[in-house]
Amino acid sequence: MSSGELVQPSGDALIKAARSLDQSSADSIPDTLSNLWSLLSKSAAGSFHASEELVLRWLLKNMNGSATAAEQFRRYPMAWNVMASVFGRVPLFSLAKSLADRRFIPILQQTLKEISKPQNATSAKAANPSSDVEMADAESASTGRTSKKRKRSPGVLFDLKDLQKPRGCLRTAEALFDALRTLLARLDSVEAGVPSNVRMGAEHVKSLFSSPAKDAMEILGPMLSICDLALNEQEPEPAENEDSWLSTFGSLWDLHLQSSGDAAEVAMSLYPTGSILLAKLDRSKDLVVDPHVKATWTRDLRRFFIKNMILPARAAFLNRKDIAIIKAAVDVTSFMPTASCPVLFSLAIKTPYSVDDASAKKDHEDWTQKVFEIIEEPMRAADQARRNPAMKVVLDTAMDSKSSISLEGLRTVCRKYTSESGKLDLKLVSRVADVDVDVFLISVEGQTLLDDILEQVTNLDDPEFQVLAETDLVDFIVSLAKGSAKGRNLPWFIVKWTEVLSECLAKGEEYATIKKIWSSTQIVDTVSDLLQPSINTMQLSTLLDRLESQEAAFKRGALLVILDAISKGITEEEFIDAVNIRLLELASKTKLKRLEGPMVARWWRIVEKTVSQSKLNDVGLVWTKVESDLKKALKKGDLVDPATLAAFRCCSAFWLANHPGGPHESEASSMAWAFLQRLKKDGGKSTQTESSHSLSFFESCRVVDLVARSDLGTEFLPDFLAYTDMADLSSNAVRSVLYNEVNLGNQKYANALVNHAMTILAREQGNKSKWAPQQVNAAIQILLDVPSEAITRERREQIMPSTLYFISKLPKEHGDDSSDTTTGLLSLMIKLMKRPTFYEGMKFADLITVGQSLVANIEAKGDAMDDSRVGNTYGALKLFEALASLSLKQMTSNLDKRERAYLTEASQIALGWPVQVTESQPYHPILLKSLVAAIEASKRQAQAVADPVVLREHLSLMLAQYLTADYTGRVCDDANWLKQSHTTCFTLIVIEQLDEVQPAVIKSRLLASKTELERISGTLCGQGAKAGWRLKGLLFECFGEAISDPFNVMADVVLRRSDADKSEPRSVLAGPGDIHKYIDVVLKTMDNDARGAYFGAIGQRLRDDRDITGHLLAIYRLIRLEHEPSLRSTADKVDFAALQSVLANRLSKSGSAAEFVLIGQTMELLLDKKASAMKQWNTEVTLSTISTICATLPRMAEEVRSSPRTYLWLCRLVEVLIKRHRLRLEGHFHLLITALQSLLRLLIAPRTNPSSTTTTTTTTTSLFTLQQKQAVVFSRLLTLICEPSVASVTRGQAPGALDSAVDAAKRSAGQHMYLVLMLYIKLQLEHPVPRVVREALQSGVYSILDITTPEGRRILNEAVDGSGRAIFRELYKQYVKFGKWSGV
Repeated sequence: MSSGELVQPSGDALIKAARSLDQSSADSIPDTLSNLWSLLSKSAAGSFHASEELVLRWLLKNMNGSATAAEQFRRYPMAWNVMASVFGRVPLFSLAKSLADRRFIPILQQTLKEISKPQNATSAKAANPSSDVEMADAESASTGRTSKKRKRSPGVLFDLKDLQKPRGCLRTAEALFDALRTLLARLDSVEAGVPSNVRMGAEHVKSLFSSPAKDAMEILGPMLSICDLALNEQEPEPAENEDSWLSTFGSLWDLHLQSSGDAAEVAMSLYPTGSILLAKLDRSKDLVVDPHVKATWTRDLRRFFIKNMILPARAAFLNRKDIAIIKAAVDVTSFMPTASCPVLFSLAIKTPYSVDDASAKKDHEDWTQKVFEIIEEPMRAADQARRNPAMKVVLDTAMDSKSSISLEGLRTVCRKYTSESGKLDLKLVSRVADVDVDVFLISVEGQTLLDDILEQVTNLDDPEFQVLAETDLVDFIVSLAKGSAKGRNLPWFIVKWTEVLSECLAKGEEYATIKKIWSSTQIVDTVSDLLQPSINTMQLSTLLDRLESQEAAFKRGALLVILDAISKGITEEEFIDAVNIRLLELASKTKLKRLEGPMVARWWRIVEKTVSQSKLNDVGLVWTKVESDLKKALKKGDLVDPATLAAFRCCSAFWLANHPGGPHESEASSMAWAFLQRLKKDGGKSTQTESSHSLSFFESCRVVDLVARSDLGTEFLPDFLAYTDMADLSSNAVRSVLYNEVNLGNQKYANALVNHAMTILAREQGNKSKWAPQQVNAAIQILLDVPSEAITRERREQIMPSTLYFISKLPKEHGDDSSDTTTGLLSLMIKLMKRPTFYEGMKFADLITVGQSLVANIEAKGDAMDDSRVGNTYGALKLFEALASLSLKQMTSNLDKRERAYLTEASQIALGWPVQVTESQPYHPILLKSLVAAIEASKRQAQAVADPVVLREHLSLMLAQYLTADYTGRVCDDANWLKQSHTTCFTLIVIEQLDEVQPAVIKSRLLASKTELERISGTLCGQGAKAGWRLKGLLFECFGEAISDPFNVMADVVLRRSDADKSEPRSVLAGPGDIHKYIDVVLKTMDNDARGAYFGAIGQRLRDDRDITGHLLAIYRLIRLEHEPSLRSTADKVDFAALQSVLANRLSKSGSAAEFVLIGQTMELLLDKKASAMKQWNTEVTLSTISTICATLPRMAEEVRSSPRTYLWLCRLVEVLIKRHRLRLEGHFHLLITALQSLLRLLIAPRTNPSSTTTTTTTTTSLFTLQQKQAVVFSRLLTLICEPSVASVTRGQAPGALDSAVDAAKRSAGQHMYLVLMLYIKLQLEHPVPRVVREALQSGVYSILDITTPEGRRILNEAVDGSGRAIFRELYKQYVKFGKWSGV
């Protein structure tokens, strides 16, 4: 039955139903509405609309009035659903009349008022909307809501009590909002070109909502309350299009009758409920709402208040110092300041302004400070439990937006916002320091406040830290340090730090936490990082003098913390010379025996740093002072004590300072060796963690290198490397010791490391069935990480048999957990075979054993495949393929008796394999293909031993049988094709071996399966697998012209889309090289006539075909391969100029970013490599195309429009024209100028789709980064034009010419390029240009000014208005100062 036969009866039924509406009773209203909804849904809108208009009038008639029946009708959701459907059908002119006659606006107001106040609310929040917001400030309480899963409840009944409940109100709101959205969307769709009666109807409908702001609040206020009700519901139900509710709210406001008092009206009427909504959305921890709805509501509501309240309030303040609007918003929400004030502050400070304009920045600072003053006063009077957390939110907002608040205001927060005990709130103080640490560093008031804070901090005992985070205090102290450094007053902080730390250390054990905080590593590291950038050597000397003078007043150990920080921060030569050994002299005033705990480690670190930076004479003096203490520490110190580690490093520093031949080298080395012997005794009973700790003794001072070079190295290195047996080799700390560049540069150490790994392999091999995979993996990892040069040929030949043994045992012993071991063993074998390696008993059967073991290991894990296992399986097979290729190439590189025997054996074994390969024997074709490739690439002597022709024929027959087997056809039957089974990876690997096949041998065998193989290759190519392209190429070699459309290649396959499935292993997927290889096969296989015919018609194909990727690749490869004798004649006949012109026209019609890039690449190649074949027309049409694309970009495909590569490729086309066709631009410079102006306009004012634009900081940052990259590329174009290379502008020029071609080209460009600069100035007036973009364009702009004559600058100055002249004046001033070459 046709659609027309379906629609007509429904239309008749709708007419009958509309005529009988007045005859329906009150009890039948639900059935009547359901029937109307069903009929409207089934019937199509036509040119007759009387029935729909009758339905609308009946609906509005029953909704009008104050009777209970009218309220029940208004509340029923189906009534509004029917109305929404009618809104889309009745012509706007008639619709406006019906809505006006039947009092639609009063009905809408009454309905919204009723459903915004539900009855029988089960939640206290519904009765007191502010309570929920107040709870949002505090910690979330446990509620009965444990699940956020939301289920749709049954529809509400046509019962007034049921409709008055919160759930009923929300269902009504859902239908009502949908009706309004439908009506507003229809109004927005009216364009300028529609008939006048439609435009008049739209304006009449809009006029219904065009009322003063006060009247509009009758609609808008309840709408916000309904949104609040949706958030308050204990189990909110998802509503259709709920995310659009607030955009509908904003659209209705836009239709009201605007006046100067609108902002105040919004503040008084809408902000109270709006602030509650925003506070819940931003801060409520137990809010159950859809994330998309939450994000959309937050965005829409913030935009509404910023546009309609904040921006007018800001303008009033900046112009007249009027704060009435903001004050009104604060006063009207004074009953809940801790909820509304943070929201108001967040809205106020996030108003847009120019960060590059100094006056605008100052205005924004004044505005921010004034808003903070206004909101702080009511917040101060609120309850302390809610006030302080709310103020933290305000300060976090200021910190995130990098806004400044007055120092006096921040000090007020610190003083007035006290804790419950009346003390300063240290959490709040820490936030204040993050906003502006100058609060505590500037003025007497700030210093007094800081003293009070520090006094309170030093008296905090450990129990108080149960409610106070240690990190808050550490962050506060770090902020003080950074603020002091910024104010060039870091010595003041260091002295203050020393005083407070000394006071803390003087307290008892109950103050352990505060002691730890003031001596924390974070503070020490901060000071050390700030030291050299913040002070000079004179200030440092003065600081040390002051510390020395007050040393007696400091508690023991306090000075060591400070000296430790200073010693870590001194690295530059001038600071080292200024300090000399003063730090150690200061530290020595504290007797070592009186120190304990971490202070001892600090003392030794100071000594180590002094020794490593001092002259040899000073080192001798220090040795004399500390020798006895150092010896005692190394002899008796606990090995797990950090102080012992520091002492050993100090000893190593002495050794290094005296090496070689220093006066104390023997004593230092003996002391270090004695400690190492002690460490060795403890090493036998170490766990893995303790072994890693033992290795940490060797992290610095080249101790391993020193010991290895000494006479003790032979004895030391085996003991040292024994720690690696238990240590975690993946740990960065362990790796930094083992593979330290200095250590590996020591030949003795490198040899010992390799020997140690070989010892492990030999030991585990001797254990036979009980070998430990962890130990084997450790040895493999060492051998993989050491340089190849460290593994000599003799060692390589000793290691290879061990690797063969372990890989043969994997399936039996460790089949479940051997992926890492398998990969490691294969990688190691490849590393060894890359260099000559002929181990004893080397034979071709070894490779077969490896292949069999690998397959058995894969099969032992079962068929279950996931992403990681697919990658591991395929990767292991590719490693085996690489191993086979390297091994066989090595045996054919230099033919001797050994090699002859090997190749003879290999040939006999390979030819003895049956042609019927099973699914579990992928190693047969891999090995045979590698053997054929190795013999053919070798000298003729190898081919005499093993006939490659016979081997290739056997390989061809084997692969032909494999391709026609049933299991090959199943490789891509499933959408989840890679994870079907491990045999899928086997099949892919085998298909990839088709390179060495003889098409003539297997053509007849594949003929019966040709169609099926074409299907398989097409599917694999669509999946992006490289095996598909190998099979596709073979089929073309076998069947040639019988293959339909060999150049059918999709752009998305060549350039994978950003949204493509990334779970597939990259190694499985085809790269550009694989597709180019296929195209090469096709071009070389075609005969001359077919090739000539194809390229003769390729121009028409480029015009007509939907996807031209294959044709583009054919042109690309023909140019690249034109030196091939078989292709040279074809290339000579192709009209490349015509093809370039066709591509220029096709570029603007690209349907995807991948197609655009491929066309751009081909055009660039033609203009570059075939420059002599191009004509003047090609230059002009390319520039015209670029200008056209820049102007019409909004109308191009979305993917092309939004791709960052679009702009870059347009610039690359201009670049190749400038470089290779500069002479053709003479006399046609206006076309180049137009293209440059179009690119500049697109750069500064990008034509993006507004619907896809977001306002998040991350997106803005990424947009600026992209614009910066594009600006760099565009600036390069300007530089190429204004500073041309000699090759680009030189024509046959007579010797001895008085003027160079470069100067002539500059003069020519100087007559036109000022027009680009003029546009740049005008665009800066029209659009905000980020600083990074201006900086990127600077070099190009300066190059234009270099070639612009004074007359050109005068023309430019007169062509712009006053604002433009101001910009040009500043630009030229910067050019003269920084950009103009002065000849020096």
